[in-house]
Amino acid sequence: MSRAELLRSQLRDAHAALEETMEDVTQELLERMPPGTANRIGERYVHHATAEDSITHLFLRGSAPLMSSTWLGRTGASEPRFGTDQEHARRVRVELAPVRAYAKAVYDDSDEYVASLTEADLDRGVDLSAAGFGQVPVWWILSRLVIGHVYEVHGEIAAVKGVLGARGFHY
Repeated sequence: MSRAELLRSQLRDAHAALEETMEDVTQELLERMPPGTANRIGERYVHHATAEDSITHLFLRGSAPLMSSTWLGRTGASEPRFGTDQEHARRVRVELAPVRAYAKAVYDDSDEYVASLTEADLDRGVDLSAAGFGQVPVWWILSRLVIGHVYEVHGEIAAVKGVLGARGFHY
C-alpha cells in the first residue's frame, strides 16, 4: 500500500466515523446551545467541512475552496469561512440538509485529490510559517491538519451530543 492509499483510507475512515455520529442529528439538535462554552453541533460540523475544504484547496492546491467557488451560497451555513472565533461560532446558523451535501462534496473532492497524489507530491514542502508550523510536507498536512482535525471535531460533536442527552459515539 502506498502512502497516498494509506492516507486516502484513513481519510475515508475518519469521514465515516464523523458521519456515523451525525446520522441521528436533527435540525433541532444541530442548533441547540450546550451549557458552558462548548459550541453547537452545527457550528462544529460546518467548521470541519470549511476547514478541510480550505486546507486542501488553499494550502495544497493553491485554488479557491468549494465554499467560495462551486458551492458559493450553498454550504448550509449563514457565514461559511475558514477558521472561527467565539463570536462567529455563536452567531453562525447551519441548515442540516445543505451542510450535509456540502460536507459530502468536500469529502469526495478530498478523496479525489489524495488519490491523485504521487510519492513526490506527498513530499512537496508547503510553507505554513504563518500558522506556526514552518515548512511541512503535504503528507503531514493531510495527516495532521485534515485527518486529525476530522477526529477532533468528531469527538467534540459526540461529547456535545452526550451533554444534550443524545447518543454520542456509536460504539
